Amino acid sequence: MGQAYSAGGPGLLKFILGLYFGGSGPWLILSSVLYMAGLWKLFEKSGVKGWWALIPCASDYQLARCAGREPEGRTLSVAIFVTRILTAVDFFVPGMGTNAGAMDLMAVMLVIVTLMVSMVALIYSIRVLAGLCRMYGQRRWWILFMLLPYMEWIPTLVWGFGKKYQPRLKVSEMYAELEKLAFQGSAAQLEDGLTVNLTERTAREFFQKKTLLRDIHMSIPSGHMVL
Repeated sequence: MGQAYSAGGPGLLKFILGLYFGGSGPWLILSSVLYMAGLWKLFEKSGVKGWWALIPCASDYQLARCAGREPEGRTLSVAIFVTRILTAVDFFVPGMGTNAGAMDLMAVMLVIVTLMVSMVALIYSIRVLAGLCRMYGQRRWWILFMLLPYMEWIPTLVWGFGKKYQPRLKVSEMYAELEKLAFQGSAAQLEDGLTVNLTERTAREFFQKKTLLRDIHMSIPSGHMVL
């Protein structure tokens, strides 16, 4: 943009749209609205308030919780938030738009930082979406739809409104299982003990294969300890 915009000018509108939708294109806004609609239903299936789908960045964190990937969700939400800010600034700040005669050093740095943060967001998005496919028992090729521009709404609408697509665990159930493992151990270990069956464990040293364990079979009853 070769000129500054007033507070009520198109620059401010593009800044707001870029901050909320990640851009100002009509197809992007339409696909984002459809994505949010499907995400609302997905959240409800996983026991999360559906209105989280309307809050940018926070919706990505909630999606990670539904996928059982909360640690990745924290990084993902921050990366997407920074990307949205940088994208919105590119629309709003004078001299950084596509109509600028020449990109100055600050504009170049903005592009580089945006690309780096976008790569982080992409990597963590793949991790979260892989967990979501596993949670819903679906094949990972669905990730392609979720990552393609203007196509991410297809899986959320299909999974959200399709009755046959149900998560294996709700968010509350996942947290209950984690708490149970942390303080009590699993039910199978408490009641039935632990069974170990190792056919073979090997390691390579200087390109030579060495066998560490072979044919290890034992059963440890509940309440016993083996060293």
